[in-house]
Amino acid sequence: MDVIDIKTFIPSKNYDISKAFYSEIGFNAEYVNEDLTLFENGDCLFFLQRFYNPELANNFMLQICVADIQDAFDLCSRSLHKTKISSIEQ
Repeated sequence: MDVIDIKTFIPSKNYDISKAFYSEIGFNAEYVNEDLTLFENGDCLFFLQRFYNPELANNFMLQICVADIQDAFDLCSRSLHKTKISSIEQ
C-alpha cells in the first residue's frame, strides 16, 4: 500500500461556531456540503463535520504543529470562539 494522504474528520458540537473559529485562526474554508467543510492552511487539510457524539468528541485529539508557538497561542487566545486554550508549558 502506497499511502498518499490521510485526513481527519473533526466532530463539532456547534458547527457554525467551529467553522468561524478555524477561519479566524487562519484556515481557509471550502464548502463540501451542508454538513461538511474542508479546511486548509498550507499543505494541511482536515474536514469539519456537522456531527457530535460526546464519547467521540471527549476523546478526540488533534495536534497542530506550527512554526511559532507563541504567535499561534496569541492568535487562538484572541479568538472570539475559543472554548479551551491551555497555557504554554516549557
